[in-house]
Amino acid sequence: MKKRILFLENSESNRPTGGSHKSLYILLNGLDRTKYEPFLLLNQKNQYLQLFDSLNILLFFLDHQKWNTRTIPSTNNGNGNNKNQPQQRKSIKSLFGVLFRVIIELVPMTVKTMGFIRRLHIDIIHTNTRIGSNQHGILAGWLTGIPVISHERWWTPDTWLNRRLIEVPKVIICVSDAIKSNILEIGSVESKCRVI
Repeated sequence: MKKRILFLENSESNRPTGGSHKSLYILLNGLDRTKYEPFLLLNQKNQYLQLFDSLNILLFFLDHQKWNTRTIPSTNNGNGNNKNQPQQRKSIKSLFGVLFRVIIELVPMTVKTMGFIRRLHIDIIHTNTRIGSNQHGILAGWLTGIPVISHERWWTPDTWLNRRLIEVPKVIICVSDAIKSNILEIGSVESKCRVI
């Protein structure tokens, strides 16, 4: 019986095709379909979807459109005149802290991912970007008891949540020794890490 793998790619509609998408395409294209049945779960639709058209795999979307959390205009400097001054901006997330991220993004995305895991009878979860970008997939794997493989392509911030989540994946694939060092500093164990 084939193992059913749910591949998670952190995708946002405003971002162009990047190295992780191209690497995922190569990984999916080379997957032994006699042993594995892949499914791809993206956050949002994006212009790089045509990259995966030829692979003949089922593609799903969380359709969790993130709030525009990038920046908001700051108030003026108090004198009522800020025409000639650069507008300072603050992140909404920084104003409300981690609570905003957990309530607005992480919890809904985790619940939706768990729904896909159950509906598709997934055996393995493969997160394709980094722990910091795929927290919802790692949490969903932990809550459903499905093993997680994390493919680390970029630095993951050393936060309280990432320190907990880094314990969940059974294997962490690092694209360089520098990324492996980052993962070990956050709290992973050497035996879980593989450098490719």
